[in-house]
Amino acid sequence: MRNQRGTSTLEFIAVLPVLLFIFLAGLELSRAWFTATIATNAAREGARTAAAMDPATPPTPPNAPDFSNAQTAGQNRIDAILGAANLTAASRSVTCDNSGPPPTGSNAGCWPNSQITATITIDFTTVTPLFLPMLGTTSNPLVINEITNMRRE
Repeated sequence: MRNQRGTSTLEFIAVLPVLLFIFLAGLELSRAWFTATIATNAAREGARTAAAMDPATPPTPPNAPDFSNAQTAGQNRIDAILGAANLTAASRSVTCDNSGPPPTGSNAGCWPNSQITATITIDFTTVTPLFLPMLGTTSNPLVINEITNMRRE
């Protein structure tokens, strides 16, 4: 019995790095999942804002509706959601796919039923780069990219 003094301390020291790695991995994977979820919601909200926004001036054929106000409103909505979560987008855009046929006698543009696309890219970096460099470091971040498509109303 006298020879077993300090055994539990040595066992704890041997197991501590494994427990620490598991804890930090869970923490960082949760942060990455949270960041991806916020990016998905921000892209969805940005596309929805742009898709539902009425043009500043009603379109009259052959002139297409102005999309710049809706595009700015969508990007501002994305920035507001990411800012509330203390995240910054590496890039974000709201575009109108006007590849569909415009109404008869009209030019191409962002008409109703056009496809609105919101794209967000976030560079995720871990707060524990020494333990988990595979989840993104400052020099090599994990890139989270979210794309949402909606029909313009």
